[in-house]
This record gives sequence, C-alpha cells and structure tokens, in this order.
Amino acid sequence: MDRFTVTAERTDLTTERTREVSVSLRVVSKEDGQVWIVMEGGPTGHESIQATDHVVRTLQTRNWVACFGARGQWDRLVVSAYEMRRFFAQAGLSYAAEAA
Repeated sequence: MDRFTVTAERTDLTTERTREVSVSLRVVSKEDGQVWIVMEGGPTGHESIQATDHVVRTLQTRNWVACFGARGQWDRLVVSAYEMRRFFAQAGLSYAAEAA
C-alpha cells in the first residue's frame, strides 16, 4: 500500500504554538467498496476520512482539519488544500465530475 508524505500544520492548543510536521497518507479500499484516506502520524493516531466524491471535491479547495484538537489532550492538525491536491494527484484520486 502506497504512502504519501504531506506537510501539515500542528497546533498545541495549550500554548498555541504552531509547527509544520510531515504526516503520511494512504488510501484504503474496504471490502464494501468504500475508499478511505488514512493518516499516520496524526495527534490521535486515528485520523481518517471517507473519500467520497464530495470530500475529494471539497478538499481540492478547503483545508482538511484532520483533528480539531482538545486543549491539554490533542493537538489541532490541518492539512492545506494544496497538500491535499498534491496527495490526490499522487494517489490517483479524483471525483466523478472530473472523469466525465
């Protein structure tokens, strides 16, 4: 399974310090046909999102807030729309409207 490295912005909500980090994204296809984007290296270790047409289309122009964070517990993690577009191109993901 291919992993793709993207840059994300990680913010400690207690100190409000932000830093750039690298995280890995991979595409996981489930037996029922669902496709998921799974992150490795995120704050909780469980960040993922279903790669529906709507999600893929939306994340072309909007940042993915992979983790909203919780002060004193989890950092906020945001992947920019630019990084998501790069990931989609590398992973070969597009939404149905592009294929038509």
